[in-house]
Amino acid sequence: MKGGGEMTPVMHSFYSGDYCGKAVDAAAFPRLALRAQEILRRDTAGRVDGIVSEAVAHAVQLCLCAIVEVLAAADKMQTENGALVKESVGSWSRTYRDGTISARMQICAAEERYLAQTGFLYRGGRYADV
Repeated sequence: MKGGGEMTPVMHSFYSGDYCGKAVDAAAFPRLALRAQEILRRDTAGRVDGIVSEAVAHAVQLCLCAIVEVLAAADKMQTENGALVKESVGSWSRTYRDGTISARMQICAAEERYLAQTGFLYRGGRYADV
């Protein structure tokens, strides 16, 4: 692993191999992986860039895979289920379920699971949206 640069993008081959992931297909993976990198970079205040240790780089890649799965599940919930909770006819209104909070909590759990010992995470409260 080279130091001083940006984090290495996670590839679908790593996801399906090392991570043993099956929930995200190869076509959707690059878009979700890019979002996962943006989220992880934001949540670590950029500390994931310039990793020197191979072990820490591996943990970051695993974390990115976990975030990709959370993002894929959130996208699936919104597109397939429509996230519609309630619909009225008189004085027409619709109410949608917000999966953002639960997705955010799952992302934080993945970050803590894989990166707790790296020093990348802020130990205070979490408050940003996905």
